[in-house]
Amino acid sequence: MFESLTAITVIALGKLGLCLALCLAERGFNVLGVDIDEQRVNQVNHGVAPWYEPGLAELLARYTTGSHLGGGSFRATTQHAQALTHGDCTIVLVPTPQESDGDFSTRYVESALAALAQSLTEKHLFILSSTVLPGTLDGVIIPLIERVSGLRLNEGFGVCYVPDFVALGNVINDFLRPDLVVIGESAAVYGDVVATIYQRLCLNQPAISRMSLISAELAKVSLNAYITMKISFANTLANLCECIPGADVDAITQAIGADRRISPHYLRGGTAFGGSCFPRDVSAFLRLAEVQGTQAELQRITTRLLMCAGCYKQDSLCRPMKLFCDQRRQTHRV
Repeated sequence: MFESLTAITVIALGKLGLCLALCLAERGFNVLGVDIDEQRVNQVNHGVAPWYEPGLAELLARYTTGSHLGGGSFRATTQHAQALTHGDCTIVLVPTPQESDGDFSTRYVESALAALAQSLTEKHLFILSSTVLPGTLDGVIIPLIERVSGLRLNEGFGVCYVPDFVALGNVINDFLRPDLVVIGESAAVYGDVVATIYQRLCLNQPAISRMSLISAELAKVSLNAYITMKISFANTLANLCECIPGADVDAITQAIGADRRISPHYLRGGTAFGGSCFPRDVSAFLRLAEVQGTQAELQRITTRLLMCAGCYKQDSLCRPMKLFCDQRRQTHRV
């Protein structure tokens, strides 16, 4: 089992799951996509992209017209039970909506895995890619699979966590050419399988970091929490430069970004961070710190900077900067 893994199931054909499924097919895997939305399944089986994502329509067309050259295959179904008969490995990439307290809801993850576990009779590898709070796999998901299937972790099934680090508008390229692959593993044998899958999937040679499940869960939200701090710093610097005659934020960020300790990525003055992942991952990081009884003041201030972007007069956090800029203007008038 797992020695010559060629068949993979992807649960949930959303904006990330469908792209991942097709990327896997393009790299030679035989992929079954499972989704509860019958209309979406019919669309993709007929080569119709449900939404626009660069490269998606072209990739989908190749696998519904038989014109692909990758050696893999792709088809979609609404039947979860087919996942277990299709192959030994299932990737789950369902939505995890954010709750009002900053936590991620795992109701769709639990529903999908419970449906699979009901029919689980032999060893299977579950790979979760949905974003969850640290502790979710050990505390919620694994006990659920054990309870429903009657099997024990690392005996009847294995679990890995491979968070995605992709951006809408560049999803296909991000899956095929990632900067890093994080693998959380319930046992080394399952981590070996996942590493082999992603080495085959990726067109480049990304850094592959293997660790415990909870470390991988924390790595996911930590990365975005750090990036948002960097964006907020660049924007704070931009606001300061606007107040100081002759100061050029682009020249400054380009210069300091050349320092390898900083790097130029995400270090440009502009609009505040947004999108579907950055704000919610920062909120989740804050929620995690609160639950663990520790401090995450940098993330708290980053969130406040986001809310007060461009409104110095309304937020006390921005008043010191405004006062400094007013003083600088007075100096230059003299």
